[in-house]
Amino acid sequence: RHQLTELRGRVDSDGARAQLWTRQEDLLRGELRFAEEKQAAVLKELDEARATRRQAEAEVKRQAEATARNEAELQGQLRWYQTALEEQQQLVQQLHSNPPVPPRQGVSAQQGEAIVAARCGAR
Repeated sequence: RHQLTELRGRVDSDGARAQLWTRQEDLLRGELRFAEEKQAAVLKELDEARATRRQAEAEVKRQAEATARNEAELQGQLRWYQTALEEQQQLVQQLHSNPPVPPRQGVSAQQGEAIVAARCGAR
């Protein structure tokens, strides 16, 4: 009878250990699921952050290209205006060094313009 009681005690003890083991295993599996869910959420957030960065980089590149085109166009306009200004300055200098012929009797306005154009080298 004593052996039977001892055997029951061992069985109960083994059962309690098995229950404890099962509970610990369930807890660990729950923690593992939680960690996997958190990992998936972080990976999704990381993918979104990378996509946002790529979009921002593409927008910056597009704006830089548009700015470069605008700058090139403005430089072209500046060169055109500088050339026009230089031509006007040359015409003014020619006009000062070769003053126009005062109107004379018998010279038409067209003839006077032709004389001025010839002296200034106008085209």
